[in-house]
Amino acid sequence: HPTVKPIALMRWLVRMLTPPGGIVLDPFLGSGSTLCAAMVEGFAGIGIEQSADYCAIAQARITHWRDVEAPRIRAEEAQERRERELTARQKELFKESGHEDQR
Repeated sequence: HPTVKPIALMRWLVRMLTPPGGIVLDPFLGSGSTLCAAMVEGFAGIGIEQSADYCAIAQARITHWRDVEAPRIRAEEAQERRERELTARQKELFKESGHEDQR
């Protein structure tokens, strides 16, 4: 049953393949990587798994990602966006002030 799917890869796939407001369907849930990624990206998801053991693993992982990882990642990404926007605005202001880079 194991197939290694990094959350970062699954986040990218979820963003590329799921329309805004869409629902991610994972018919082979396994340990829940795809639904963890969907959660970080703000999508709802449905997982199907035939193994009760893997269902329990997936439930624990998804709960952890919902409560801990997704909020942390979203906060970090929001901070990075604010910093990029601030840096871009600072560059604009510097250019507007007539100070060009003298390299």
